[in-house]
Parts: sequence; structure tokens; C-alpha cells
Amino acid sequence: MFSDFRNQLITALLSVPIVYVPTSDYRLLTRALDQILQPGENGFRLTELDKDCIFEYDCARGMVDFFTKKRDSTLASISTVEQFLEEHINLDKESMQVSVICNFDMVWAESPKVIPLLSAIATGYESNVYNIHSTVILASPTPIDRLPRDIIDIAKVIELPRPTFSEISKSISHLPVSRQVAFCADEIRNEFA
Repeated sequence: MFSDFRNQLITALLSVPIVYVPTSDYRLLTRALDQILQPGENGFRLTELDKDCIFEYDCARGMVDFFTKKRDSTLASISTVEQFLEEHINLDKESMQVSVICNFDMVWAESPKVIPLLSAIATGYESNVYNIHSTVILASPTPIDRLPRDIIDIAKVIELPRPTFSEISKSISHLPVSRQVAFCADEIRNEFA
């Protein structure tokens, strides 16, 4: 499940301006980007991306450090998602950058400028006016069918696949089982998975 998500994310980072990830598990997105940043066995990195190129605006908290999730006081001048998107538009055309917007569902309906700014990013990317080495990742628990058509038309959607039976089994293998049923703990975990 995770490696498929990571591979789809790599492809999107290298080929599209806007990605939508319908999830509330933002840790998974952080983990995937962190893995993308790591060099492979031969020391080769898939992208030019590094930790200094990833910025996050959490619609509930403002600018945060993508990896620590702590408020980022160095970018305190960016106080709205619109300012964050405008900064993305004004990027140097050669530098790679990922702009992540978490809790996106909190703003797309209330802010009249968000969708036009995203459309401008998509159009500018396609016509090589804006930085083609940059991507905006929108993350929100809102299902795709509840998104405005304007966003669906410009964003590459990467859905998280459901975990497999073995992935669920692995993640619950350490959970304690009551002493009353300890004699059949494996059966209980298997049934739960």
C-alpha cells in the first residue's frame, strides 16, 4: 500500500502542478515525502527535492515546519492560504519546491481566491510561465466526489489504497490481548485483521 502511494507521489511530483490526496492521515504524506528525499541504495535520489524545498500551510494552524509540524515563525508573514499560493506562483523558475496545504477542506469553500489561484498555477505550469519544477499538494479528508469540479479538473488525485490483510496483521501484531483469551491471541488478531 505505502510503496504504491509513494511511487504515485513521485510520478506526480515530476509531472503535474497540483496533487490532491484525500486523507486525514497527514503523517503518511510526511513519511512518503521523507522517503522520497532519502537517497537509494546506490546513493541516487529520484528528485532534486530536499528538506528545504518543502513548505506546509496548515489551514487550521498557519505555516508549519513540514517535518516537525511546529509553527514556523520564520515565515510568519504568510498568514493566509492565498498568500501561500501567491508565494508559490512567484517562485524562481528553476528551483524545485513542494507546497503542501493540509486541511484544505477548511478553505476551498470560504475563500473565493483559492480556486482561481490554483487554476492560475495549473495554467501557468502547462504554458511554462510558472515554475515547472514545483508542485502544490492539497490534502484533506474530503472525498473526491465532494470536491468542486474546478479542483478535480486541475488536480491529479492520488488515493491511498486500502491496507492489505498482511499490512493490517503486521500493524496489530503488537497489541495486547486480554489474559482471558491469551490462549487464542493469534486467532483473535487474525479475525480482527
